[in-house]
Amino acid sequence: MEETRRTPRTTVKRMAKRAAYKREAIHSILDRAMVCHVGFVSGGAPSVLPTLHARIGERLYLHGSAASHMLRTAAAGGEICVTVTMIDGLVLARSAFHHSVNYRSAVIFGRAVRVDDPAQKLAAMRALVEHVAPGRWAGTRAPSEKEIAATLILELPIEEASAKIRTGGPVDDEADYALPHWAGVIPLTLAASAPVADPRLDPSIPLPPHVFEYRAPDARAPGLAHDGAPFAQRAGGFLITTDVSRLDLNVIHQFLTRSYWTAEVPRQVVAQALKNSLCFGLYDGESQIGLARVISDYATFAYVADVFVLEQYRGRGLSKALMAAAMAHPHLQGLRRWTLATRDAHGLYRKFGFDAPQFPDRLMERAAPGVYRNRSADAK
Repeated sequence: MEETRRTPRTTVKRMAKRAAYKREAIHSILDRAMVCHVGFVSGGAPSVLPTLHARIGERLYLHGSAASHMLRTAAAGGEICVTVTMIDGLVLARSAFHHSVNYRSAVIFGRAVRVDDPAQKLAAMRALVEHVAPGRWAGTRAPSEKEIAATLILELPIEEASAKIRTGGPVDDEADYALPHWAGVIPLTLAASAPVADPRLDPSIPLPPHVFEYRAPDARAPGLAHDGAPFAQRAGGFLITTDVSRLDLNVIHQFLTRSYWTAEVPRQVVAQALKNSLCFGLYDGESQIGLARVISDYATFAYVADVFVLEQYRGRGLSKALMAAAMAHPHLQGLRRWTLATRDAHGLYRKFGFDAPQFPDRLMERAAPGVYRNRSADAK
């Protein structure tokens, strides 16, 4: 993909090997960041303010009140600088001096122009809403003419721009590698919690899919490797990965509603369960063909649930590969106990050390009848 125009302001000089000038890399950072910061000069004094943004093609759009001092200053023709930064991980070195962070950042310089065409303004407003919450535009009332007039939209060309990306682990002084201090990376990602309804919301209004299936913009840009990337391994010609962006809720829900352990489970319940689990997806190319999810405190226990491989892919050892991947995940090592429930896959799980409970008299459960129907007293 072509590169942006390099200038003295966008050419990375310190740690130049971390620079990225390809538009694909810059677009990915802009598209996955929730907030940008706009630097401008007013009255001889510099200011930097946070705001939301959205990209359409080679244009970045900023919006706010028509009374916004920042936007009005930029609309008057002054140069601005827009920056975006995402932290992907904390890099802990053996020495305090060499601690760092893994990050992706982008910077754009230029002069923004005011968008006055009503249709173009509406398109930019839609892009801004969809950037923050995909699918939300269709679930809201469209802006009125008065609201459009009260909104100031600026358009900034993505021409004088560059990115800078740090990946990998710590880089210590050679003599420090023998020190008895832990070193490595603590990955960081932005995650969405369960939706909280407005107290004045009509309780008869259902939770829409774009809300209960919402995930915060993935902190991992395609093609840009960095520490904190999803766990992934090959199983023959198939891929097993914990990359949540690849989960296909349609495939998963359709299978589970036909299973003996979660028949008729609502789509919303499946979405919420996936969001709060460590999920191992199995893929044939781009198509999801299997799943295993683990619920854990990552310190003492783990529960394995919803292990399946689509029927046409069975008999190839893929269920075993899914379980092997889950058991080998670095965040699930050293746990005191793993548990699961099954009606017909005891042979599979015995290969991984599972057996009947050592003290079955100590186990108890509280079932919630009527939440959704199970086809068997057994649950998986």
